[in-house]
This record gives sequence, C-alpha cells and structure tokens, in this order.
Amino acid sequence: MYFQSTTRIQNIIIFLFLNFIIFTFESFSQADTSQSILNTSDSLKTDSEADSLMEETKDPLSIQDDILSVTGIDTTNLFETETDPAILDTITFQFPSSTIRDTILTLEPEGYRGVLWGMTLDESQTKLIESNNLSLNELFQTKNGFEFTNPINDRPTLITYQFDNDRLFIARLLPRIFSKRKADYIEAFDEYYETLFQKYGTPTREGFLKKDKSYQNTIEAIILGYAKRYAIWDFKRTQLILLMKGIIIGDPLKQKRGLQITITYSSKMIMNEIKERRSALKQEEF
Repeated sequence: MYFQSTTRIQNIIIFLFLNFIIFTFESFSQADTSQSILNTSDSLKTDSEADSLMEETKDPLSIQDDILSVTGIDTTNLFETETDPAILDTITFQFPSSTIRDTILTLEPEGYRGVLWGMTLDESQTKLIESNNLSLNELFQTKNGFEFTNPINDRPTLITYQFDNDRLFIARLLPRIFSKRKADYIEAFDEYYETLFQKYGTPTREGFLKKDKSYQNTIEAIILGYAKRYAIWDFKRTQLILLMKGIIIGDPLKQKRGLQITITYSSKMIMNEIKERRSALKQEEF
C-alpha cells in the first residue's frame, strides 16, 4: 500500500515537472515570435524610410493643387497651344507672412539670360543672339514665343520664352535627364536646387504638393501623379519655381509614366495683369 502511494506521488511530481517544462518552452517561443514580429516591423519601417524622399515635408502649410499649374503643363504640347485660361486664373501666389524670408536678397532675376520682363519678341531674340552666341536659325518660333536648346549643367536643355501682347512674361527650362534609374532624377533635382540656393538663397517655400495627405513622399508617388516635389523662390517682381512631377510618356492610352523637371521664371506683374484681364472677360459674360 505504501509503495503504491509513493509511486502515485512520484507520478504527480513528474507530471507537474513536465508541465512546467512545456509551459516554459512555450513562453520562450512566444517571446521569440513577438521579437521576430517587432524586428519585421522595424525592417518594414526602415524600408519605407529609405524609399521616402523626405520623412516630413519641409512645407507643412496646406496648399491647393493648382498653385503650381503654371509649371504643371506637359512641355510636349505646351508651346503648340495658347496658355490655358484655367491656368492663368491660378497664377497669383499668396504666401503667409510666416513663410517669407527674414532677409531680402539683393539678387533678383528680372528675366532670364539678359532678356528682361516686358521685352518684345524681337528685342528678346536680338538680346539672346548678342549675349549668348546664338544665331537666328537656332531660335524656333512657337505660337506664343520661341525656344532653343542649350546645355545647362552638362545637360541639353530646352529653353522657352513666352509672350503676352508681345511682352516677355515666362522663361521655362526643361532639362533632358539621361537616367538609367529613378534616383537620377532625385539627384538632378537636388543638383538644381543647390545651384539655385547658392544663387538666390533659401526658397520661400518647398516640399511636396499632394493630392491627398495620405500619399507618401516617395518617387513612386511622383511618377504616378499623386505628388509633386517643388521649391519656390518668391521675389518682388519674379516668381521662380523648381518642380519635379510625373508625366505620361508617348501614347496616352498606354499610360506609360515618367518624370520631368522644370525650372520656371515668371513676371508677377504681367501674370497678375493676365489674371485680371481674364476675370474682367468672365464678368462681361453675365
């Protein structure tokens, strides 16, 4: 009888000991699994940050999608038609006082390459030919101005001058980026940004223009047209915009997308005149 009781107690002890071992093993396994999940989460976060062009936009202010419409047109067909009236309605740029630079830059672009705002088409061409070693045959006429190609930062760049009532009001640069990878456009944007920064100082505003705040600051978002990366220098008489955006390449039906960088100088006075003129025409319709 005593032997049976002892055996039963030993079995109970062995049973409890085995359960303790199993419980301890499961606890360690759960801890390892939890740590693995955390590690995976950190890995995904790192990948996301690596893909991000900025962790946070440098310009936290809310801006409308049409604020950059003046440079938001595909350059492939911009110069074959007149400027869209809907675009001219959004030309004026208003900036809160908190975004205005504390220091006033003494250097302000009054046009581009010695051609000043308000010059006529003939005056502009004569000035370019004299100061840039160009010939008249290198200047190709467009419906509202002319264009020519010239190297800038070792890249072929299409330079376009646009006129309103025979007055220069826009000079736009479209560099040709020879890219084998998406990062080439990021590097080119940063290169142009640094050049403009060295010449004109800190931008008035910069960051990402998004269709929705939920979109990430990634190169893919720009390619797909969900975001644009920009920097704006706002002077007394001139607006300067550096912009990277996504565009459709070739046949629109195929929806093949790529990237484009533009640098646009514009006369604020003539832009505002055009907007007021458009507004007056609209009022006359009623």
